[in-house]
Amino acid sequence: VYFEERISTDNGGQAQLLFLDRSVLTVAPNSDLVIDRFVYSPADGTGELGIGLSRGALRLIGGQLGNTGRIDVSTPVATIGLRGTSGIIDHDPNSRTTTVVCLVPVCGIVSEDGTEILQLIEPGAYAVIGPNGEVLESGIASEAMLAHYNTLFGGQSGLTGGTPNPPQESDTLVLALDDHWFDLDNVYAGIGGVIVGELPEQPSQDSNPPPAPEG
Repeated sequence: VYFEERISTDNGGQAQLLFLDRSVLTVAPNSDLVIDRFVYSPADGTGELGIGLSRGALRLIGGQLGNTGRIDVSTPVATIGLRGTSGIIDHDPNSRTTTVVCLVPVCGIVSEDGTEILQLIEPGAYAVIGPNGEVLESGIASEAMLAHYNTLFGGQSGLTGGTPNPPQESDTLVLALDDHWFDLDNVYAGIGGVIVGELPEQPSQDSNPPPAPEG
């Protein structure tokens, strides 16, 4: 992925990107976005990630930049700042509305001219922003809304993304990052939860298995 890289998915497409700071971006089908900027200094954790979403939905799990840097997602009607958080941003170009679901607060929303619209400070809080930056709807996301996005980001079985040799499930269950590891089944595969804090130590590859019980 390069500077100002455009990512566009069709009805059967989906994408997931892991950034150097460990932020994870998932792009839903029928979406169009541009990675406007990504600057990150591993030495002190500073930098910024900027994404422009013109159509469709994305889910972003903030990494180091969510805590010590800056993550912004811009749509044609608003800019959403994610601070130490995870969220879903969904823009409908037909109605010119943007829906923001803040899964792990805080999510700040400002208008195109920089005026603060709203801060979502509760887990699961959502807001729908209209064409003129007005709040059309807000509250706590319903089970139906979360189920919709869970399905949207869950992917479709049987698709390969165009590659003749798609990875198998066994290739993607454990993702190595530096000297740590985590199980993708437990790291927010849907909307069920998020692991927060230090990653567990990688199990020793040469450790002996426990003895079988006698009897």
